[in-house]
Parts: sequence; structure tokens; C-alpha cells
Amino acid sequence: MPVQFLRTFVDIRNENANPMIWVMGKPNVSNEEMADELTQILRSARRLKPKAKDNFALNQTSMISRGLDQVFRVINIAGGFIGIFSILVGGFGIATLCLFL
Repeated sequence: MPVQFLRTFVDIRNENANPMIWVMGKPNVSNEEMADELTQILRSARRLKPKAKDNFALNQTSMISRGLDQVFRVINIAGGFIGIFSILVGGFGIATLCLFL
């Protein structure tokens, strides 16, 4: 996205701003190839020395979805235990009512 066009949406002059670049690869280009190329481009744009540590991060949406998958897995397990406990308590309640009828 051209910077001049981006400036109409984001105030890039602010030094506290956390600028982000969203990238989508072309068909038949793997995420690893795209990440390697982006890393090289950003390192040269920021004039980092070969052994210098990266001062930027490349995040992928797959990282976020994996984290959410783990959260929902835990919620599913907890919901299963709650459901089993509810059926057990309901069964005891029905059995108790049947004894008094």
C-alpha cells in the first residue's frame, strides 16, 4: 500500500504509533518463502547489520488461530465435564423423586 495513501487513514507522524503492514502472498507462494523475503526487505530498509537482531516482528494469522484453538479446546473439555455433572445430578434428582412417589 503506498505510504501517501496510508497517511489518509493512519497518522504515521506519531512516534508512539505502532505501524503495521498487512501482506497477502501471491498464489503458489508458501508462507515461509514470503516471510523470508519480507524479513530481507525489512532488514535492508531498516539498514540492519547481518548479525544484528531483528527490530521488527512478522506475525501470521495462523499463530492467532492456533492460540484460539487451544482456548476453545479447554472450553470444550470444561463444558463436557459440566454437562456430565449436570446429567449425574439430574439423574439423582429424578431417582429421589421416584422413591417418594
